[in-house]
Amino acid sequence: MRHLIPLLAVCMLFGCERIRQQDRVLPPLDSLNALAITDLRDRLADRPSDTEAWYGLALSLAMEEDSADALYALTQAMSQELDSVYLPLRAHLHGWAGQTTEALSYAEAYWATHSPNWDLRVAMGKWTAELGAPRTGLLYVNEALNKLPGYGPYLLAKANLFLYHLGDSVQGERWLRLAANT
Repeated sequence: MRHLIPLLAVCMLFGCERIRQQDRVLPPLDSLNALAITDLRDRLADRPSDTEAWYGLALSLAMEEDSADALYALTQAMSQELDSVYLPLRAHLHGWAGQTTEALSYAEAYWATHSPNWDLRVAMGKWTAELGAPRTGLLYVNEALNKLPGYGPYLLAKANLFLYHLGDSVQGERWLRLAANT
């Protein structure tokens, strides 16, 4: 259903424009629509990455015949969706290329504005440890393990932090055994 919202917004935007070009008069602006626009703008002032609010604003503005602002709102909604897909991907690509500083900056940008991505959080732990802060990296991995306890790849990441960055082979081997048993 959520994937239909952008399509509906585009249809509304171009539908209103087409009716206007045919010299038809749209019904007068409903006061509820004006309240919705105000509410959505307030919501976006607090959370500018709220994709659904951007789509809602695009629909409401299209109904008000404000096609320029509706198109802007639609563009913002789509860019938020792209960020949610591409920022973690860019972070991982930089991480795999050994560019940990860049990887961490993309990951932090995503983490600050989007819902949690626990695989990315574990990767952030690895990159933070590689940049010389293994205790902080361990906190990131533990945070992910608290959300998905017993998940093998996260256990393995924790083992690697102990073995390679913290120098604690006893703890590292313990976490390796736990990862092997999952």
